[in-house]
Amino acid sequence: MFVADRAPIGTLLRSTGAVDSPFAARIALEGTPEGTPLTWEVSSTTDAASDRVARRLCIVPGTGVVRSVYEYLANRQPVQLATSWEPLAITEGTDVVFPECGPYARRGVRGRMAAIGIRVVRAEERVGSRPASSAEAEALGCSPGQCVTAVERTHYDADGRAVETSDIVVRADRWRLAYDIGFV
Repeated sequence: MFVADRAPIGTLLRSTGAVDSPFAARIALEGTPEGTPLTWEVSSTTDAASDRVARRLCIVPGTGVVRSVYEYLANRQPVQLATSWEPLAITEGTDVVFPECGPYARRGVRGRMAAIGIRVVRAEERVGSRPASSAEAEALGCSPGQCVTAVERTHYDADGRAVETSDIVVRADRWRLAYDIGFV
């Protein structure tokens, strides 16, 4: 048996200034210019908040949410998966109810919420690792149970209300996450 250590092939550059997406906005691949943009595919539906999602959004389980499932691509290959949830109580009946549709599509959480008068002032991310589910492994091109980096991100408004939460998953053996943390 031959075992080799594989270095990550690139870095997903995460930024608080991302406009197009609440997730990784740029990618740096070994041997390519830093800042290569990611493309993504998304589908959004209304759903009922699970216990876990409700806890993160501080809402009652079963409350209506918009669930958006993203697949981020580099050179047409999946590099990151994300699922986000937003309470329908905040966005229902507005032009921002579906994140990638309407006049405020592709503006990210902060831009879309600003369009309906909500000022998003901070986001919290919890980064960890866990085994990939079968569906994640199939989408990311790895084995079920292989280690992935998992990020739980929640955006908050000026009153401390959670306005969006998301789960982000990347292959731990292929990607590093990099953060630019500005100080005001």
